[in-house]
Amino acid sequence: MRPVSSLGKTAYYVAPLVLWMAFIYGASTDAGSADHTRPLVGSILRRLLPSVAARLSPEAVDRVDWNVRKAAHITEYALLAVLAYRAVAFGQARFRSRNVVLPFVIAVAYAASDEFHQSFTASRGAAAADVTFDTFGVTIGLILCLWQRLAAREALYAKRAAPPTATKP
Repeated sequence: MRPVSSLGKTAYYVAPLVLWMAFIYGASTDAGSADHTRPLVGSILRRLLPSVAARLSPEAVDRVDWNVRKAAHITEYALLAVLAYRAVAFGQARFRSRNVVLPFVIAVAYAASDEFHQSFTASRGAAAADVTFDTFGVTIGLILCLWQRLAAREALYAKRAAPPTATKP
């Protein structure tokens, strides 16, 4: 097997992060506005839960849309944090606190810049509350990264501590 070049390794760890940031940027345009998501949420409700959707008022559909949008904020920024953690850790076996701090700073700064970007879009608006939802998602993503890291470490220690199995000659 041929060794991977430094540029190839960088692309492997950083490209998914950059692509996800581009996706978030695209979702911050008019295409991701409530004017476009509300009809989609209503349509999905009518298809999946027709009896429930028939009883929902337009205000109730708006509330469902709001909840879906905030859940999307949390989810997209949790994934951003995981990808930032992966890019910063760069496959290192050793834990470093910067592997958590730097992804947190990157993701929260990107959340703030995303809201700033939305302030220039007519159908969107900047909201500090959205940065709070995004930061909550970032925190969840980093907790998942640390949880996975601890689980992998425990599995490694358990494997090392296991007595060797006897083999027959």
